[in-house]
Amino acid sequence: WQFKFVGEIIVPVGKHDEDEITMAALEAGAQDVSSDEENFVIETKVEDLHACTVGLAAAGYTAADSYLTYVATNMATPSEDDMLKLAKLLDVLDELDDVKETYSNVDIPEEIYEKL
Repeated sequence: WQFKFVGEIIVPVGKHDEDEITMAALEAGAQDVSSDEENFVIETKVEDLHACTVGLAAAGYTAADSYLTYVATNMATPSEDDMLKLAKLLDVLDELDDVKETYSNVDIPEEIYEKL
């Protein structure tokens, strides 16, 4: 209940217009579109990931990546001390051979990682 399993498609911003790619993604079956300075992140239902990727390609948008992932449904905001502890834990977990991926519902700022 803390995370939802979704498909994500990453499209570099480049010269793409946000409104146009949003419309193309929604028409292809996307659930949500967000962006940062470098990429558009298109969220889909798991079963719609391939069809949405193909639909975007047909509309002229090339995906840099597409994959299945877990997205936090409720973000937590712990204290700085707790974030430091969490960052250390995630770092240790990532070093274990048996751990392939970790997921967190906390956005840990870079300043916290610099203190490690």
